Amino acid sequence: MKYLYRIATYLGARINRIGNNTVIIKQGKYKLYARLLEEKHQELNAPVNGEMIRTIHESVSCRAYYKFSYKNRTLLEFESENASFEYEMGEIFIS
Repeated sequence: MKYLYRIATYLGARINRIGNNTVIIKQGKYKLYARLLEEKHQELNAPVNGEMIRTIHESVSCRAYYKFSYKNRTLLEFESENASFEYEMGEIFIS
């Protein structure tokens, strides 16, 4: 049996904590915890007002740990060697 859980700002998802290679997102009684375990980033130029003057750090293949829970009951927990993330302005975005 397959389930689909949609975590989105329009459904009330909010970042609860971010830092130290970790992000926790809450949406109602659901919680998504993601931790970057090993990074392999490349620096890329990004636009600001039409000029490529900002730097972001992007990795398309790194190691990360995920845990998804509902009311403190773990629904899914795993580690992936094929995670991706983007680092910008002191924040990490893991997918």
